[in-house]
Amino acid sequence: MKRITCYVLALCALPMLLTSCAQTKEFTESNINGEWNIVSADGFNAADEETMDAPFLGFNTAEKRLYGSTGCNNVMGSIKTDSLSQGRLSFSPVAMTRRYCPNDQLERHISGMFDKVRKLRMKGSKLMLTDEDGKVLITLSRRSTQAQ
Repeated sequence: MKRITCYVLALCALPMLLTSCAQTKEFTESNINGEWNIVSADGFNAADEETMDAPFLGFNTAEKRLYGSTGCNNVMGSIKTDSLSQGRLSFSPVAMTRRYCPNDQLERHISGMFDKVRKLRMKGSKLMLTDEDGKVLITLSRRSTQAQ
């Protein structure tokens, strides 16, 4: 009888243990609001690129606005946060200034990703913008308040 009670208690505790270990991250507008350094875009490492300025993306969720820099040109657009709590995010339309950039590899990688972004997820301190299938398109890290 004692053994059966232990098994029953273990079976009852198992779902609670499994749920508590799951990494579920509910996004809110305040989670993503602010400026983020671009770490990589489409697998291209931003640190490998010599840019005029530090590449970053900023989210103003109150105004539903995207802004930032590719390191050479400015980025601006709208963000759709209707399903943010389910980890969904998209942009429309995104525009960029057209300044000449002597080394524009990173810029080309960044600009090609905005139309594909559908979801986001956190991994440690990194915010990852992904496509519908979960492929990471852009990886971001929170900008320090001094860099803003």
